Amino acid sequence: MTGNFRGVLWALGSVFFMTGMGLVIKHLGALGVPLAMIVFFRQALVLLISLPWFVRMGLGQLRTLRPGAHLLRALFSVIAFSALAFALDRLILADAVALSFSTPLWSIVGSVFLLGEAVRVRRWTATAIGFIGVLCIVRPEGQFEWAMLAAISSALFGSLSKIMLKKLTATDSVGQIIVNFSLIGTLLTVGPCLYFWQTPDLVQALWIGALGGFAFFGQYCISRAFSLGDVTVVGPMDFLRMPLAALLGISLFAEVPDAWTVTGMAIIALSSAYIARREAMLKSPRR
Repeated sequence: MTGNFRGVLWALGSVFFMTGMGLVIKHLGALGVPLAMIVFFRQALVLLISLPWFVRMGLGQLRTLRPGAHLLRALFSVIAFSALAFALDRLILADAVALSFSTPLWSIVGSVFLLGEAVRVRRWTATAIGFIGVLCIVRPEGQFEWAMLAAISSALFGSLSKIMLKKLTATDSVGQIIVNFSLIGTLLTVGPCLYFWQTPDLVQALWIGALGGFAFFGQYCISRAFSLGDVTVVGPMDFLRMPLAALLGISLFAEVPDAWTVTGMAIIALSSAYIARREAMLKSPRR
């Protein structure tokens, strides 16, 4: 079993947990939980869940020689998550998720300039077509919403976070990556959380706990995926979250995506699928 194939399997696990996390975020917004608290608890609960595992491993093994890279990765991720949570609270689920799924397209661009990965004409073409899908969702007839810009910003900073993650997996373990990410992210978000603090009731607290669980397992799966496979192979697997989010939005929130959203989702999904297939072909052993 090749590293890229195992990376794809872990990425599919991330698809499940990340989609579930999006649903929880949207529900927490409907329950009136402030955005700053959602962002903080996403970081703090992952850190809390991780601590027993890391204590057994030995905290000394979690030291890193690349604190600056961990700081940048946590900062990019916090910005991306905050923008996504803002978009999920104001857009239908399909629109928010579809726009955030331009992340694989941004990752292609970033992996060339920051990681030095080779990308040829066919994948550049597929990437350009994918961005046309983004424009379809943004509503070229003039029905633009500012929350859409937040979703696109989430995708951009999410791709930067994934590129930093790929660079960290070359030297640091999954344990080092998760604990440093959670610790730094918690420190970055504790101030805004205290400023906007509202004591949650029992129902809100239970959903906040679910948020932490989905975030932890999603983070673990994606860290494993990028430690095993290339960015240009693992990243596009996320596109499966788009049809899943659309179906869940229809069934749980009665949010029916319009023709522009469906068209944009299809274009992004097909271009991402082609990028993944093309990369797999180029990485396969040649006779």
